[in-house]
Amino acid sequence: RNSTKACAEPGSGLIISGSVATPVGKSPGVMASASVYEGTRVVVFVDRLKKTFSPHQVAAVLGHILAHEIIHLLQGVDRHSEEGLMKAQWQADDYAQMGRQPLAILDGDLQLIRDGKSWRKSLVAVKKAPMQSE
Repeated sequence: RNSTKACAEPGSGLIISGSVATPVGKSPGVMASASVYEGTRVVVFVDRLKKTFSPHQVAAVLGHILAHEIIHLLQGVDRHSEEGLMKAQWQADDYAQMGRQPLAILDGDLQLIRDGKSWRKSLVAVKKAPMQSE
């Protein structure tokens, strides 16, 4: 939908949108971004995805991109791993693997997801708290 209000109340979910006209100078080479410290938004640069990958690769790559960005939100940190799904920049062999089997989520990344649960709970509580006037 075109309205984020129709998708989720603040703090109650994730909002994933697609950019079909990404400015050339905006994070060159990047396929998506997450507002990690806001905790709710992911933008996929669909135009770049379609230009970079063949039609039969797009679904597998898009799935990995979404998983990667959502994990950033769940962790609540902008951090990357040396290998696997949370690697900062995937290489040709990573993309080839995506078509056969998912990239691994490392134990350290799983721990950060668990650690991020309490951060997300506090973020939701702050967003839902009534404004106090002085």
